[in-house]
Amino acid sequence: MKNRMMELWSKNQAKVWIFGDQGLVSGVNFTIGILLARFLGIETFGLFSLAWMVLFFSSSIQQAFLTAPLFALTPKQENPAQWMAQLYFIQILFSVLSFFIVVAIVESAIYFNPTWNFNGISITLGLLVAVYLFNDFSRRVLFTTHQPKKVVFIDVYGYALQPLIVIALYGLDLLSLQTALAAIFGAQLLSLGYIIIRIRPTFIFQDIKNTAATLWNYSRFLLATAMLQWSSANYIILFAASILGPAAIGAIKVAQNLMGVLNVLFQAMENIIPVRSAEAYHRGGIKALGIYMQKTTIQFLTPVALVLILVGIFHQQIMTTIYGDEYLQYSFVLLAFCGIYILVFLGTLLRFIIRTLEYNQIIFWSYVFTTSFSLLAGKVLATDYGLTGVLVGIAGTQIISFISFITFLKFKVKWNFRLFTLS
Repeated sequence: MKNRMMELWSKNQAKVWIFGDQGLVSGVNFTIGILLARFLGIETFGLFSLAWMVLFFSSSIQQAFLTAPLFALTPKQENPAQWMAQLYFIQILFSVLSFFIVVAIVESAIYFNPTWNFNGISITLGLLVAVYLFNDFSRRVLFTTHQPKKVVFIDVYGYALQPLIVIALYGLDLLSLQTALAAIFGAQLLSLGYIIIRIRPTFIFQDIKNTAATLWNYSRFLLATAMLQWSSANYIILFAASILGPAAIGAIKVAQNLMGVLNVLFQAMENIIPVRSAEAYHRGGIKALGIYMQKTTIQFLTPVALVLILVGIFHQQIMTTIYGDEYLQYSFVLLAFCGIYILVFLGTLLRFIIRTLEYNQIIFWSYVFTTSFSLLAGKVLATDYGLTGVLVGIAGTQIISFISFITFLKFKVKWNFRLFTLS
């Protein structure tokens, strides 16, 4: 029995470390969202959410320009160690550039929106973004070199300590927007220390011009897609912030944080469906793909529907129990996200089909449509209809993507949408 257990551990320990790390990061992000929403209040939490959007934007650019080529091109390199050392050098430059851009963005926000209490956070947020990006890139390198155990140690320092520091600051009556960001920066700084001491990354400047050109050639369209994807999801929220104030963003973000339970399921879908759908398609063509997607839809629809029904029924109790009575008036936002996530779920499945069929340009054009909608309608919806209009706008971006996908599949590949089966 003992030998059998050791054998299973030997075969699956990499998966255990990977899923354990994913659970750690997701769990801490969920917990931090709850703690800061309760401790800071809805307006300050809204400002924190806006600051966090800057970090996510920087991260999306990095993933397109550095992470995607790291995963895709490393196996093709004759000298992988030199390649990664060159990427590390470029990552340093990217982190430094991100610092200055973030500081400029925050200072501009303070100038154009003096009522937003962003004073004093530009340097802290800039440093946080720079260190976070470097740490995240280091994590990806370790995944590429099959060292998931070291990734867990990086994240134990960078994430596990965050809730403890935030609770301590609150207990000492020192918690504010700036100290909350400083707490997360401090934890990420410990991760950076671990990386420097234990991972000891190397940096090579030699032939860096050709490496940068390789990155650009591979990622230029990914960069455009990443910017459009971020814009389509966030322009309406930014309009809401400028018109309705930070409280509106706080309400949206606390609802999104609660729906993070489904994001874990969506991540599992991302890890499972693309590979198996590709296998089905190559094995039996579009008909086999349709049969597989029918089974998959039914399998995942049950837990998604159960979560959405429970959240929909108890949205008021959930909101006040987790965040406090201050958030009761915004419980309708959580209810609205139950409907929005139905569209997210269906759109995710359709996106898997399109990726399997290798028509990724359709996904790009869907982002063009949704970004255009956000730019054209976002301000009007927020101005004339308030937070309800913002929720309609968010739902609208999902509806546009959904219509784009089903129109393409229906007329290009003659897809039958009766639970993804073929005629």
